[in-house]
Amino acid sequence: MLDILTVTTPIYLVIGLGYVLVRVRFIKPDFVEGLGQFAVRVSLPLLVFLAIAGAADSDVLHFGLMAGYMTATLPLLVLGRIALHRALGFRPGQSWSLSLGIANPNSVMIGLPLSAIIFPDQAAIVFASFMLIENVVLIPLTLIGADLSGRKSQGLSKTLRGIGVSLAENPLLIAVVLALVARSVNWAPSGMLEQTIQLIGQTGPGLALFYIGATVAKFSLNGSGLAISSITFGKLIVHPLLALLVFPLFVDDPQLVKVAILFCAIPMLTIYPLLARKSESEDIAATALLVATSLSFVTVSVTLYLI
Repeated sequence: MLDILTVTTPIYLVIGLGYVLVRVRFIKPDFVEGLGQFAVRVSLPLLVFLAIAGAADSDVLHFGLMAGYMTATLPLLVLGRIALHRALGFRPGQSWSLSLGIANPNSVMIGLPLSAIIFPDQAAIVFASFMLIENVVLIPLTLIGADLSGRKSQGLSKTLRGIGVSLAENPLLIAVVLALVARSVNWAPSGMLEQTIQLIGQTGPGLALFYIGATVAKFSLNGSGLAISSITFGKLIVHPLLALLVFPLFVDDPQLVKVAILFCAIPMLTIYPLLARKSESEDIAATALLVATSLSFVTVSVTLYLI
């Protein structure tokens, strides 16, 4: 267990540092947004491109992983939506938005940096497969459900157009596609180009982790304790347990199964409150993000120890 803590502790210390420095106003929140933009739009996409383009496995897009992820995640998303609506009393639009926090991990800012340290040969494969499912299925599904069942629906066609534009402009998804194209023509960056990409890309994980802490520092505990604890429990406990049961049915490689379980144990994505804003459930989402990110130090460490 001590070996596991030597890996997870520095990651969560960086998150904690971002939280503290914003909380004490040493760094202004507006400046943090700039750091986040650089991490998400520049350094992390370059890191993703290099990781996928240079991955040893010839089949980076693993259909077994994608099938397992869909099987472990879609039912949880739907059941979470039903429970939030019927048992906890949230409006249909709100329950759709909030259910994403139960089923969609922060693959970019925590999953990839953490798995790249512990499982360097499998991290890019799992990330690429999960990234496509999250951006093409999970997030669009919740956005459509939240809009069509919300108080101020924009209509299906306008919502779909918005999702299409978002996908086309997503730097991380673009990086995945370009890396897959590069692999298909047997090209990978080398020499000074590779060194330059590595230099910029290596700043991504640290900036991303700092940004997570700085982001949750802007929120305070607010909302239904039962709802927040239910969302947190679903993400940190139920999701990895489902992954443990489902992925061995679709994936033969035990190492890939371990990485997939680790990704599912990660807390929800950082933009969770932003996505919940349109359904007027930002406070619940932000508080759940704060609580889940804090508790995940324990749950992720235990998950790594068990696998």
